[in-house]
Amino acid sequence: MYRTGDVVRWGVGGVLEFVGRVDGQVKVRGFRIELGEVEAALGGQAAVVVRDGRLVAYVVGGSVDVDAVRGVLPDYMVPSAFVVVDALPRTVAGKLDVAALPAPDWSGLSGGRVARNSREQRLCELFAEVLGLPVVGIDDDFFTLGGDSIVSIQLVSRARAAGFGISPRDVFRHKTPAGLAQVVTVETTVTEDPREAYGTAPLTPVMRWLAEVAGPIAGYSQSMLLHAPPGLTAATLVEVLQALADRHDLLRARVTAEGIVIPEPGAPIDAVRVAPYAEDTLPTIAAEARGRLDPARGVMLQAVLLEPGHVLLVVHHYAVDGVSWRILLPDLAAAWAAHRSGDPIRLPPTGTSFRRWARELDALSRDARTVAQLPYWTEVLAGARAALGDRPLDPARDLAGTCAELAVELPPEETQRLLTAVPASFHAGIADVLLTGLALALRDWAGAAGWLAMLEGHGREEQLVAGADLTRTVGWFTTEYPVRLDLGPESPGEALKTIKERLRAVPDNGVGYGLLRHLNPETAGPLAAAGRPLIGFNYLGRFAAGDAGGGPWEPAGEGWGGGVDDAMPADYPLEINATTEDHPDGPRLAATFTWPRGLLAEAQVRDLAGRWQAALRALAADSATGGYTPSDLSLVELSQEDIDSFEAEFADLESEWETQ
Repeated sequence: MYRTGDVVRWGVGGVLEFVGRVDGQVKVRGFRIELGEVEAALGGQAAVVVRDGRLVAYVVGGSVDVDAVRGVLPDYMVPSAFVVVDALPRTVAGKLDVAALPAPDWSGLSGGRVARNSREQRLCELFAEVLGLPVVGIDDDFFTLGGDSIVSIQLVSRARAAGFGISPRDVFRHKTPAGLAQVVTVETTVTEDPREAYGTAPLTPVMRWLAEVAGPIAGYSQSMLLHAPPGLTAATLVEVLQALADRHDLLRARVTAEGIVIPEPGAPIDAVRVAPYAEDTLPTIAAEARGRLDPARGVMLQAVLLEPGHVLLVVHHYAVDGVSWRILLPDLAAAWAAHRSGDPIRLPPTGTSFRRWARELDALSRDARTVAQLPYWTEVLAGARAALGDRPLDPARDLAGTCAELAVELPPEETQRLLTAVPASFHAGIADVLLTGLALALRDWAGAAGWLAMLEGHGREEQLVAGADLTRTVGWFTTEYPVRLDLGPESPGEALKTIKERLRAVPDNGVGYGLLRHLNPETAGPLAAAGRPLIGFNYLGRFAAGDAGGGPWEPAGEGWGGGVDDAMPADYPLEINATTEDHPDGPRLAATFTWPRGLLAEAQVRDLAGRWQAALRALAADSATGGYTPSDLSLVELSQEDIDSFEAEFADLESEWETQ
């Protein structure tokens, strides 16, 4: 037995509950830190506390020389924010009144160091643009600031437009403007002959899945309600949408079970209708727009000018995904600006065409490196399967029209911690956190093992195709792949490390499963026979909420949405779609649970959703137990037990060594 310095108390059932420390030691992002050491380095009257998983320094009097602080403290001990106060509040007992300290302004979060050259300056500006922050320092971590894999694609797109040759993988590896500035290269994108974008192409895996659904799919779509700019008419909307369809190939493509046909641009599109705007009639108008979609005839896009002041866009899912909307909305604004100024509409080029991507994926499905993944996917799908409902999903009975929905939401203060403090502490991504919450909820909800989820990814894995640049390519790139969510008796923090490592072990971010399941005839049979998971999970990334701004071509009302034909079979017994919505008061995590009414009772789903929310709160509360996992340490082979042992044994020594 040894003295740890932890203060605990006996809880219900004889469980020890952590209360605090007898000293000033805390653990932030896996590092043990003595707050007194940080306060001493600041000099004068100062107090350092942990807020939202970050160190915050409260300093009496003037500003702090952050560079001087960095000169005496290691990076992990430098506070993320500095707040100047007139005096440090005290309790009646004379102790620091932490509750009375003002909250830091995370919107101005910055590591302190400013750009040293024009390259770093531009990267800092790009970070700030895509993350919605007023300023970013060169040492600020993209993911700690709230970025995710989908927003990283936006960052790469804007960086490439600025002449910086970086990839999404570079963002994950180097994370900061300073780090990326060192690896920026000359663009190596393969330049295509524009004519190569036109002609026939094979279906991608997710498109093949939809084409084989035994039911109507013409209305399977995504939609966006937007604020219309003043002066927009049906005729000018046609002009803007024509420019959009001419630039983005899938918006004018014809898609059948046999493949894709992409005509050359220029053919006029019939996509615009006009109707009065009223919230109570909006569902009917959207349904009518979906009914006009016909991918076999090339009708991929429909728009309704809702007078006054709104535009509804409905796009077949064959031609759009969550990332695509982040391309289409700025292009709409650019096309409108050109029209208003009387200039020809010239939208930026798209990079790699969807046709080339589809053909490359088809070839990859038969590549030996892809086929070598078959044993991995077979093992994931093998083993026990939990039951969800009293009977299997019935495609003839459990249709989209029979499904119910339940929407849940976490407030900004809880969402902010899940986006920043928890991923930073565990060196993880937001998807790792959300899936761990689901795994914990399923364990507590049903207790049985055998939980499999079909996880969706954005699918824009450029590293698989030499010279690919998909940052401005519109289309349905989504990947789907199975992940096991079984847990033992792990604590929330331990569970996050387990799920994180399981996801890091997925080859090529799951692209190979779809290639083998839907495009390779020799491997499709065994994987199809293994069956589909019972739960579908998709994190769509961050979007501006409908109330986040009222500018032209920005989301309005509920903003993003989707639609299906009522007679289309349900995809899963339970499907969960989550997104982060940026509101004026901060980000909110929103999720929609969808299930066939004849398969699950609403009370069951509501119970699971409540447990998921509780698990996410537990993860936020357990963020102090963060640290590294084996996938973080690529130069050595260590087990999680080894890492935990080293962190515990050398925590004090490491702190002393780093401050020498």
